[in-house]
Amino acid sequence: MNPYSSSPPPGTWMERVSLARAACAALASQPDDAGLAEKVATMAADPKWEVRLVIAEALPTFPDSLFRVLSITLANDHNFYVAKTATKSADRRAPVSGLEAATPGKIQLAFNRFAAQHGQAAASAAAQFAGLVVERHMSRAAHDIKNILTQFNFNDDDFRSTTAAQKKNAQRYQRGRSYLMNLMTMMIHYAEPPVINRTSENLADMVTEAYSSAVSQIEGAGNSVANIRFESRLHSEATAFVSHFHMTMVLTNLIKNGLEAHAISPTESRAGSVTVTSEIQGDRLSVEVADEGGGLSPLELSRLREFIPGSSSKRGAGSSSGSGYGLPICHRYVILHNGELTLQSAEGRGTTIRFWIPRN
Repeated sequence: MNPYSSSPPPGTWMERVSLARAACAALASQPDDAGLAEKVATMAADPKWEVRLVIAEALPTFPDSLFRVLSITLANDHNFYVAKTATKSADRRAPVSGLEAATPGKIQLAFNRFAAQHGQAAASAAAQFAGLVVERHMSRAAHDIKNILTQFNFNDDDFRSTTAAQKKNAQRYQRGRSYLMNLMTMMIHYAEPPVINRTSENLADMVTEAYSSAVSQIEGAGNSVANIRFESRLHSEATAFVSHFHMTMVLTNLIKNGLEAHAISPTESRAGSVTVTSEIQGDRLSVEVADEGGGLSPLELSRLREFIPGSSSKRGAGSSSGSGYGLPICHRYVILHNGELTLQSAEGRGTTIRFWIPRN
């Protein structure tokens, strides 16, 4: 039963979104609090899909009893984005071969136990080996899936003799195929360490190229960035020896994330800005990408800082929720350039990602 069926919920929908995020974060740290669980369950029936989306995103952190009820309810939500997000959340929580899916927290716990028994060095070596094995299988699987998907494609000629319903289904298939192709490509980028061929590159040129690519991808998905101001305040001597392809890919992903952080619906973005700045710090170049989007909750931020595929910085209000590979790939590419990447965010105040790389 919808608790709001007889009277409207209190506060504006944006206030209720903030309350929902706070309640989910509190429940994650206090899973035995029955009052909090009841409050979250009530919010899951909010008439605004943005509020229900917050609950859907937090599903994996809920106690078992609440998760079982809300995962089914929200996966069948009439709003596509809520249902899609709830399904993804349920998949992350779903049992695998009788065991719970290995979330980043469980991975860290297993590592700590192994280290306590065998020592930190042995645990680190085992983790590195396990990672290489997983990445090799990931790469092979992604290549195989891409090879299969490549054989199935449509062009305009295929639509000429079809009914409207068949054409609609084919277009839906094409969108799904494009998503899978992109996901497989991201998996390959993550799983296959690239060869970094460095050349002297100008940061301003790479930022211009990255912004153009990010806007093209967003507008290609039917969204607009007209309300978002983009600024680049770069040091006049901001150059570094980097791989042009890989560093431009990092910048494209970070700028695209910043632009999409302003999304408030599948086709609309709130006004705001994305700013890229740089600073020369001795023999290294520091780059910062800051947005004025919705920011991240402490729980979301802690997960993203692990740089493990699966945690997305996108809340799902835009054209699509993220693959969960973008930021880990950026982190990996920066590390391969002997640099570091850090992430700061405050809910309602935006996100700032900084990375530095050696100039020489």
